[in-house]
Amino acid sequence: MVYAYSGALLFVAFLAEMRHPMDFWKGLFIAQLFIGVVYIFFGVFVYSQWGQYSASNIGNVVNPLRLQQAGNVLGLLTGFFAIFLYFNIGMKTVYLEVFQEIFHFPPITSKKGRFLWWGLGPMYWIVAFLVAAAVPNLNGLVGFVGGLFSLNFTYSFPAILYFGYIVQEAAALPGEGFDPVTGVTTRHDGGTKRWIRGFMKRPILAGATFIYILMALATSGMGTWAAVEGLISIFGPDGTVATSFGCSTPL
Repeated sequence: MVYAYSGALLFVAFLAEMRHPMDFWKGLFIAQLFIGVVYIFFGVFVYSQWGQYSASNIGNVVNPLRLQQAGNVLGLLTGFFAIFLYFNIGMKTVYLEVFQEIFHFPPITSKKGRFLWWGLGPMYWIVAFLVAAAVPNLNGLVGFVGGLFSLNFTYSFPAILYFGYIVQEAAALPGEGFDPVTGVTTRHDGGTKRWIRGFMKRPILAGATFIYILMALATSGMGTWAAVEGLISIFGPDGTVATSFGCSTPL
């Protein structure tokens, strides 16, 4: 479920691409509500039936076969939508921030720049396919990356930054602040006393955010531990040798 929200940093880019940016929030609320309900229900149901043997391709055992085929068609369509959606937003961001700024590629608004931008998409997908095929047991690696990095960068770190912001904002004393002319930030105190004062001024919001941080860190720890245990069971002494660029199990 972490990967469904790991692209949250692209929300700003999506807003910039829309003709009416405020309409984005309506679609975001409806889509995230629907995704959350489906993910939770499906996850609880599948795990209650399969437990630790649950896999990302659990849809392959859905019966009857026609229902499985319908699910495959929907998966194919949503995959294509995601490919072109993230290509338009993600690769445009990469082109502007990396290729145009660092490597001095032509502007994306020019004809040559658009052709170069279009060419980056297939190249990126080819490289991604080669990396995915070259890594033995990609699902295990994905779980490790999701637990250790994606979860923290999506949940833990933003919450920590927000917690620091609301506490420090609430702790500000009269006469404190930033002077844009001199570039000097004035503070009359600091340390633990300042953090406690800010926390006590907004105890509900700060407390809820702090609990959220603890839950995110705990989820990261448990997810990373489970991923490492899974990798040990595959690559360890009693495990099997995973293969690359082949169809023999385990992949």
